[in-house]
Amino acid sequence: MDQKEIISKRFRDYFRAFESRDPEQVAQYFSLPIFLIKAREEPINIATKDMLLVVIQQCIVHLANIRHHSTELGDIQTQLLSPDLALVTGTGRYLRKNQQLITEFGYTYAFRKTGTTWQIMIGMIHDAKKTSSQN
Repeated sequence: MDQKEIISKRFRDYFRAFESRDPEQVAQYFSLPIFLIKAREEPINIATKDMLLVVIQQCIVHLANIRHHSTELGDIQTQLLSPDLALVTGTGRYLRKNQQLITEFGYTYAFRKTGTTWQIMIGMIHDAKKTSSQN
């Protein structure tokens, strides 16, 4: 596997970790400090693991409240910026157990290679990109 494939797989594994509903499982994908940004919300600067676990738990509660069952990711676009930095972009869909669509979203994540592992250092969830036919 080349580095882009490794990063894309790690990203998919990160989203799958949310389905475990275990903050520790999700936290392993991050490298502190972290900056998280969600459209139309205040950015969050996370400096400690305790703070990270609180934020992840809040995300898990939100997903449970909207009856999230799984996340479907579209094509993942991975760009290597340097040997230890990468950018991952794309779109996804939150689904209920019956595969009913909850919402579509766009994402942009910056990864940093720490040792031999790619870790998230910046995460942004934003509006899904419109296709040219929707403009």
